[in-house]
Amino acid sequence: LARDMGVSQPLLSLIFSRRRSLTPAQAKKASLLLKLSSTQERELVDATMLTSKRNPRVQVSLEEQQSRRESNKYKDLDYDRFSALAKWYHMPILALVSTKNFKNNPSWIARRLGITTDEAREGLERLIRLGILISDDNGSLKAADDRVELSPKRSESAVREHHSQMMKRAEETMRTQTDDESWKKRDISSLSMAIDPERIPEAKALLKRFKEDLTSLVTEGNVKEVYQFNVQLFPLTKGEL
Repeated sequence: LARDMGVSQPLLSLIFSRRRSLTPAQAKKASLLLKLSSTQERELVDATMLTSKRNPRVQVSLEEQQSRRESNKYKDLDYDRFSALAKWYHMPILALVSTKNFKNNPSWIARRLGITTDEAREGLERLIRLGILISDDNGSLKAADDRVELSPKRSESAVREHHSQMMKRAEETMRTQTDDESWKKRDISSLSMAIDPERIPEAKALLKRFKEDLTSLVTEGNVKEVYQFNVQLFPLTKGEL
């Protein structure tokens, strides 16, 4: 938890023992990692701010307060980037903007994606803040880039959380949508195979090309639904004994 929050283990220990307070930015990040609801997150952040105001140890000079406010702008932006990846509905909101008859209305978005209106509103605001979505003078939205892809250079907690949530969505779809018509609208399959591990980089490059070809195929024409495409390639064996 300390690693994913970006703090040291001793500091986290002090926070748990109530000898140090969370900052609002840390409270927001902890809320994501602990999977708190939007209401619980607001309560934690509000409580953190209240504690900070009461605690004489956080009283600092006006210059330090100004410096802290400037620093928090960057922390909040980092939190926004983290949230945009970790909460599953941000990327689908971005995709939904490109569909035919899209409505820039949180309630409409919430109904289309099966999320709350607050989540839809929060997602829109965050994507606009990050410059991923652009709003014109008429209130219309469009994506800043043709495509946004999660391509981390190393293991990232936010990306891991994003993929975990999307795999759970796939599982939920299989479990709840069991009729033949729903089955025709999806393809969920798997393959177990013995491989040469030295070929994995080539396999990943092949998968990347396939994703690009698939995207080019299905994003043309009458675009009106949002689909999720997951790929998992991982070892089942534990290494040679």
